[in-house]
Amino acid sequence: MSRTGRLAVVAALLAVAASTRSPLTSVPPLVGDLDRALGLSSVAVGLLTALPVLCMGALAPVATLLAVRLGLDRAMTVGAVAIAVGTAVRPWGGVPLLYGGTFVAGAGIAVVGALLPGAVKRHFPRRPGAMTGAYMAAMMTTATLAAALAVPVSGAAGWRVSLGVWALPAAVGAVWWVLRVRGTARPAAAAVAEAGPVGAGAGGPVGAPVGGSARLPWRSPTAWLVTAYLTTSSVMFYSLLAWVAPSYVDRGWSDGAAGLLLAGFSAAQLGAALLVPLAVDRVRDRRGLYAAAGVVNVLGLVALVVAPEWSPWAVVLLLGFGNGAAFTLGLTQLVEHAATSHDSARLAGMAFLVSYLVAALGPTGVGALHDAAGSWTPPFVLLAVVAVAQAATAAGLGPARRVGAEGVERG
Repeated sequence: MSRTGRLAVVAALLAVAASTRSPLTSVPPLVGDLDRALGLSSVAVGLLTALPVLCMGALAPVATLLAVRLGLDRAMTVGAVAIAVGTAVRPWGGVPLLYGGTFVAGAGIAVVGALLPGAVKRHFPRRPGAMTGAYMAAMMTTATLAAALAVPVSGAAGWRVSLGVWALPAAVGAVWWVLRVRGTARPAAAAVAEAGPVGAGAGGPVGAPVGGSARLPWRSPTAWLVTAYLTTSSVMFYSLLAWVAPSYVDRGWSDGAAGLLLAGFSAAQLGAALLVPLAVDRVRDRRGLYAAAGVVNVLGLVALVVAPEWSPWAVVLLLGFGNGAAFTLGLTQLVEHAATSHDSARLAGMAFLVSYLVAALGPTGVGALHDAAGSWTPPFVLLAVVAVAQAATAAGLGPARRVGAEGVERG
């Protein structure tokens, strides 16, 4: 592939990745507008936010099936178009269209999210850390911007524009993927098994199948280790995202100050997504990095339990960096510990299915435990135990670990 072609692939991957979080984070700041315009309760708005997360888990295996049937690039095209269409149409009708559009966008996010590691494996097999960090940074940047700009855009142009404008990044990526696969032959299902390793086919035909069956690698110990690492990361992230700010409001902070603290949490994640990949591509055995992210999370959560008021900004920035590093490294594992781009998609399908479904229960469980105990100590202690499990999981993810065809280990 030419330099121009590779840059175009980078731009397309970043544009699509940038659209996978903004449909979620653009909703909470507009709760008041949605209530006034459509009569949505807080529970209904919460479901609107949770629906894409549930899709990301439940529909992740569909991405693997699409990749087998259509080829990796065509499946990415389907996902990008779904995000663009769902995000664009959902504000322009009543409640059914709002939820229907959100479901379509969530389905697209599930497909793109599961296939991004495979796309990195296919197009950039020698720079998995750098490319994973780049699309993570794009993802987190637009997520932060969507939350920060939702109210100002709504005030200037209305809440419908504020929600719909985030279809633009997906539309840019979708146009590129459509142009890339236009005119290429659709891969025959019978020929799927003939595809070779990604290293040999990274510059091959865009319609080439990704190889193998659509079965998820349930029997692979490596797949379960990667899934466990991503699950612990997702549980901590969504739980802290939901409850760090309210926990400080309960301690007497204003809503505005707690919101700034949450912005700091997001900013620290972005910093981790930019810095961690600098080390990833320079280290062959990454177990130390995997474990270090878990240890940082343990320290942050212990500080949140023992001395939450001692230095709140330091605690929350530490947690943001640890969570950002762990999630970035978890996505890198989907590339590093898969033998081919297809195996990466299968591994991602399994990991996302488990991790996002479990993570969707995290914020509810933390809230229920807080209500039962009347204190934030038990739920944050529980999250600290999750962080310890994350650090321990890293020990098994040596560089020779590979998920191969039919769930059999390679290497």
